[in-house]
Amino acid sequence: MVHLSFLSFFLSFFLSFFLSFFQSFFSFVLYFYLSLFQSFFSFFSFVLSFFLSFFLSFSPSFFSFLSFFLSFFLSVFQCFFFLLSLFFLSVFLSFLFFLSFSLSFYLSFLSFFLLLQCFFFTFLSFFLSFFSFLLSFASVFLFFLSFFLSIYLSFSVSFFFLFFLFFPFFVAFFHYLSHPLPIIYLSIYLSIYLSLSKFIQYLSIYLSNSVYFYLTHSVNFDLSIYLSIYLSIYLSILF
Repeated sequence: MVHLSFLSFFLSFFLSFFLSFFQSFFSFVLYFYLSLFQSFFSFFSFVLSFFLSFFLSFSPSFFSFLSFFLSFFLSVFQCFFFLLSLFFLSVFLSFLFFLSFSLSFYLSFLSFFLLLQCFFFTFLSFFLSFFSFLLSFASVFLFFLSFFLSIYLSFSVSFFFLFFLFFPFFVAFFHYLSHPLPIIYLSIYLSIYLSLSKFIQYLSIYLSNSVYFYLTHSVNFDLSIYLSIYLSIYLSILF
């Protein structure tokens, strides 16, 4: 858009300069030919008057009338031709002036419109880039928030299961000193705990796949693969 506006500006300048030069050159050439034609008529009238004055000595009455008539006719024709040439010259120069003015006005308006359009698209691209930057920042912030929340929940759940894993051992150990039968209850508790940990392991795999799907659609693909593998290994070790 900027190239088009500058191109239209230079084109308007070149056309106005060319039309002004052509107008000046054509007016000079036409004026030169008019002056030459007028000089030719003046010379022709001078020669004719000379010859008429020469023949006037032989027959004064007829040649005097003929010289007056021819000089009057040549003067009228010269004036008429000169005025007609000036009229056509003024019409042609007015047409050239109007054409140069209209072309310069059209190209100036076109350059202004293209420049305005360029500014509008520049502002729109800046706004869209700023909006995309905000969206990328929000996606990165959500990714790190989800990552740290997953780590926090993993530590919380692991601490909870470790507490419930080792607490019955201590209870059973102190209770076994007086009663050996609660070891059966401990085995039942361990089987329930292992089943529940298997369920949590499947849930962690599902969560790692969900995180992998989110990461592939929000951040870099290679980074999402490494993070999902790390999360799956980490959750498998925990549970």
